[in-house]
Amino acid sequence: MNCSKTRWWKSWSRKWKTFRGLPSEQRFILLEALCYFPMVALSLKLFGFSHTQHFLLKASTLFNQKSQQRCDAQTITRLTSSAASLTPRKPRCLLRSLVCSHLMERRGLPHQLRLGFRKDSQGFHAHAWIEYQQAALCDSSSQNYTVLN
Repeated sequence: MNCSKTRWWKSWSRKWKTFRGLPSEQRFILLEALCYFPMVALSLKLFGFSHTQHFLLKASTLFNQKSQQRCDAQTITRLTSSAASLTPRKPRCLLRSLVCSHLMERRGLPHQLRLGFRKDSQGFHAHAWIEYQQAALCDSSSQNYTVLN
């Protein structure tokens, strides 16, 4: 094998060992997030934000796992970020936040999906993040945005 194939194999081998070392509930959440990323991305493109959010909320109530809640919000956020890093196209903040929100909703974790904006000399910027117990999860840049109500 040439050097790049060897590096690729070692990288995936290490990721596989890490995955196998996770508790089964966390492996399930990671796989769930990997499945939701392309579905939610397609829904956003075809139907827009409000229809996608409505669909995810309905799906959460139909397929909830509140009785199986064993993961905390930080763990779900970390697993969602890990799943995002494994996708071919790195998801933007809105897609990551919608998937994370859906996974938290399914497990009965109270949270808020926040959308914010800011304007500076370089233009208008929008951002999405998840808040849990009034704190932004895995996102320090949310402080610089004005929240939309």
